[in-house]
Amino acid sequence: MKMKSILLAALVVIVLVLLTACGSESEPTEETDTSTQSDISQVSMTEWPTDKMGDLPEYPNGEVINHGDFGNGEYVVKVEGTNNDELKAYIDSLANDGWTVTDNSAEKGIYRADFSFFTADDQLQIILRTADVSEWPGEDELPTALFAPEGYTLTDVDLSPNGDNAWLFYYTCQGMDQAAVDKYVKDLQAKGWVGDTSQMTTQTKWNGKSCDMMLELYGLDGGNASFTVNFAYAQ
Repeated sequence: MKMKSILLAALVVIVLVLLTACGSESEPTEETDTSTQSDISQVSMTEWPTDKMGDLPEYPNGEVINHGDFGNGEYVVKVEGTNNDELKAYIDSLANDGWTVTDNSAEKGIYRADFSFFTADDQLQIILRTADVSEWPGEDELPTALFAPEGYTLTDVDLSPNGDNAWLFYYTCQGMDQAAVDKYVKDLQAKGWVGDTSQMTTQTKWNGKSCDMMLELYGLDGGNASFTVNFAYAQ
């Protein structure tokens, strides 16, 4: 019996030695280095989103409570704790800063800001719309008799078929007032166009064929001028 106890004790010692040896050969546990983990910070929704508002200066009154992207070039900011008088003063300051102001909106270049004040909860909603800058079509798409006015940003450029061998062209020139429209008309007249700001016509060669063109001033609003041009191969 004494011998059995001695053997059992020896066996226990051997097992413990083997377990210790196995533990020393095992791979060390890899600890997570928190210093290398990304620090994911939340974007503050209660600060004026300068990088989203283009040329529109920060609204100086109240507190921003939320903002976000509406898509299609629209970004909205909501402000709490302001009033109509402060809004009016802000819009007046935009007029002094080169913005074209009409009622509760303001335009400058490719930007248009619309302001809506909700009296019930003293909240102001500002929606800034940014127009997509466009390029003038190439000579394979549009006769060179028509050219863009120099020095203006183009937006809303659209060229589409308008029947057999006929097309409709639309474009807007940002920051173009009546005086600039009159100069554009004179530049076109110097290149053979006939007419005035209401309607101009010309006949030119395009793709080896005679082509009739008619231009009209579609609209002049907020310092932006829009034009439509119908052109087709002569019959």
